[in-house]
Amino acid sequence: MLKKLTFRSKLFSFHIILALILLLILPPLVTSYTPPIVTMLLQTRIQDLVKSIENSSDEETLHKIINDRLALAFLRITIFGPNYRLIGDSHLYDLTVPSEAQVFEEQYPEVVKAYQEPHVEHTVKHKSFVLDRTIVTITHGINIDGGIYVLRITHPEKAPEIVTQMVVFLTTLSIIITAIKFSIISWIAVSRLFVPIQEILSSIKAYRMGKVHTLPKIILNHGHPDDDINHLAETLNALNMQVQEQIESLSSKNEETSKILDTLIEGIIAVKSDMTVIYSNQSSKKMLGISPERLKGKYIDKIQNEKLVELVRDCQKEKKIITILLDLNNKNTETSITVRAYAVPQKGGMGTVLVMEDQTLQQKIIQRQKDFVSNASHELKTPLTVIKGFAQTLSENPDLPIDTIQQVTARIASNCERMERLVRTLLTLTDVEHLPPARLAEIPLHILLNQCQEYALSRYSDANIIVDCDRGITVLGDPDLLEIAIVNLLYNACKYSELGKKIHLSAEKENDMVYISCRDEGIGIPDDSIDHIFDRFYRVDEARTREMGGSGLGLSIVKTIIEKHFGTASAKSKLGKGSTFTLAVPEDFSKIKNRRSS
Repeated sequence: MLKKLTFRSKLFSFHIILALILLLILPPLVTSYTPPIVTMLLQTRIQDLVKSIENSSDEETLHKIINDRLALAFLRITIFGPNYRLIGDSHLYDLTVPSEAQVFEEQYPEVVKAYQEPHVEHTVKHKSFVLDRTIVTITHGINIDGGIYVLRITHPEKAPEIVTQMVVFLTTLSIIITAIKFSIISWIAVSRLFVPIQEILSSIKAYRMGKVHTLPKIILNHGHPDDDINHLAETLNALNMQVQEQIESLSSKNEETSKILDTLIEGIIAVKSDMTVIYSNQSSKKMLGISPERLKGKYIDKIQNEKLVELVRDCQKEKKIITILLDLNNKNTETSITVRAYAVPQKGGMGTVLVMEDQTLQQKIIQRQKDFVSNASHELKTPLTVIKGFAQTLSENPDLPIDTIQQVTARIASNCERMERLVRTLLTLTDVEHLPPARLAEIPLHILLNQCQEYALSRYSDANIIVDCDRGITVLGDPDLLEIAIVNLLYNACKYSELGKKIHLSAEKENDMVYISCRDEGIGIPDDSIDHIFDRFYRVDEARTREMGGSGLGLSIVKTIIEKHFGTASAKSKLGKGSTFTLAVPEDFSKIKNRRSS
């Protein structure tokens, strides 16, 4: 209960408890020790009076002794002279003493006895009807200058008890008053002392209640600048500044780290030992389809992929690197990712870091390479089979008619050319990776485009190719490679366009760039294939491309050649309407090359 009280309440309670303890302890002690002390004091005072009277030389001194003792509590002093004569009384100024000896002896027998036996203390007790209590009377006979004087002292029998009661009452009253005084003084002093502390508490109240996220600066309006409370406030402010600087530094570092991790193409997910996610980057969002904001602080099973959850459990349990391949379907898009789980020791258990790498493109490339090898093998196998068959026919039938022999040899030559084109295409793809400066020349584009038109017409004689190019347009480049790139575009346009459809081959200059366009009215390209049309081994329609003898390398060669000239290749198409391929080439790419090198 005391823990819930404030410091001032505790201090006030302490004073009350201390007062109660004193009230329980002191009265019994006073009751035990006061009576004997009072009795001893009474005896001491009586002895002092006797000595004072013995040392008196006349009655005037005796009167003075009585007057000096008027304030003695509980004691009544009376002095009688020779012949029962009253010298003085401390309580009655006009005490009437009987003149007859017989009456005096009846009223004051103890005094008479003291006259008779001086120097002996006589004590008697009698009931006082006036005071309604028992009175103790003590008498002493004293010889002064040959005359007998009697000292008569009276006091209540229960004087020690009365004094004890008074002392107990005064002690109790003093304790209560003192406790109240100290409580009030302490309350005021502590309240004044607590004013700056209350200011400190008020300053941090909003932070303690969670209304603000930073501890405000503490400003004291009370207290001396050099006192301890002010030093405490300054220390708290200094510590707060250091903490805020540390927090800002950590936040800045965390933000920098997050930005760096967000730039990675790999997806990163950090999981605590309790299976809650503490971090995920933007790449993981692209792969898993859930944002870092939605995933942070949630259990890993929110991803809703049992294999991924099981991977985290196994990694934390086995404490080793585990790698799996996941096939995901995110927004109807098939994605293959490699997930590596790393066990990370942390306080209270074993955490996990997941590193996810998108393998979709690599898988497609591998598949295309396999398809290319298969297609190339098929392309080579088919003419070889034909050549082999015709060669066997000629070998087994040497007497064939000359017309038949000519047809057979023509088929053999045609298939040899087909094999030669395929091999040349592969060699071109390898050769284009290296572009030595000795092969560069300033090329008049109108001449180059017309040559390309002639090459295309030599294969597709029925094609309707229209060339549009100003004579003054030139580019710096490798004439043979640029010819291959443009001819490939024309071959594709002729191959996928119906007979009689127009094919426009044009060039124009804009600033330092030359744009070569090949526009056809053919079958067009689907939207989902536009982004991959320049990829190696990519085919829009596998069956049709194979039927037409394509290898999936033509447009890849075009893109590679143009990029070697520091240009770009792009395509726009509408299915069933036709396609437009544009080659953007710098007029003098050597300047761009030098700028990039520097």
